[in-house]
Amino acid sequence: MPSLQRTTPQEMIKKLVEMINYEDYLKKTQQDWESRWENIQELITFASEVESQPPPQDPIAVVAAEQAAVPEQQ
Repeated sequence: MPSLQRTTPQEMIKKLVEMINYEDYLKKTQQDWESRWENIQELITFASEVESQPPPQDPIAVVAAEQAAVPEQQ
């Protein structure tokens, strides 16, 4: 099995959808399969957008840095 360490969320979702033949499943079981398939495509797009954003800052680290920058009062 290939390593998933370098696999992007977008690639993982695509691979999973492919592995379980989700589009075929939707076609066979859902009258509105096209709408549901569009939702999956939107999820993949969202995953790629989130992936390209910088990681959020750790709120504890932000507060600690702010506290360290405040001069000590005597």
